[in-house]
Amino acid sequence: EEAFLSNVVGEPTPSMLEQINKLSKRPLSKEEVFVFPGKLIGNGLITSRFQRVAPELLRVFGENANAGVSLLIDHSWANLGTYTVPYGRTFGAAVRKSVGGEAVGESEALYAYHYIIRGMTAFGLSTDDLIKGIESGVMFDTSIGFRGRPMCSICNTAIWECAHIPGKTYDGKTCEIHWHSPGK
Repeated sequence: EEAFLSNVVGEPTPSMLEQINKLSKRPLSKEEVFVFPGKLIGNGLITSRFQRVAPELLRVFGENANAGVSLLIDHSWANLGTYTVPYGRTFGAAVRKSVGGEAVGESEALYAYHYIIRGMTAFGLSTDDLIKGIESGVMFDTSIGFRGRPMCSICNTAIWECAHIPGKTYDGKTCEIHWHSPGK
């Protein structure tokens, strides 16, 4: 809870370090670790993609983030020339009332804390450079890299099994992709 009551950026608090050390292979010191919070995703409509995430899927993502998912520098499918290499990890997450949601109708969102080890370099990228980008506000976005069941908001079937097209209007209702938990 402490991690989400504050906006700690930089050196972890003692309780944060305790959470991080439950995930690490060896005890890490506060001097080795850089922490930062981030909003992962909310439940509002992402208008550019006509998509929204169901509340139960937000909670599944939260469970995954609490277990410690990788913070990657890039997606392998993005073809940006960088490798999909983990540079950090989540160590705490919670679904909370959304603050400053950019999606339409967003009421709650998943927030998580990430940690990065200072002084690490992999494939020519330095974590110290990443940290500078985060601290300066140049790097501010994280991707949840999720899996879910994409359902049509019009007919409530898998989006690829129906004839509706996201963004198109049918009888006054706009088709959206509603992402649900894979198990629901």
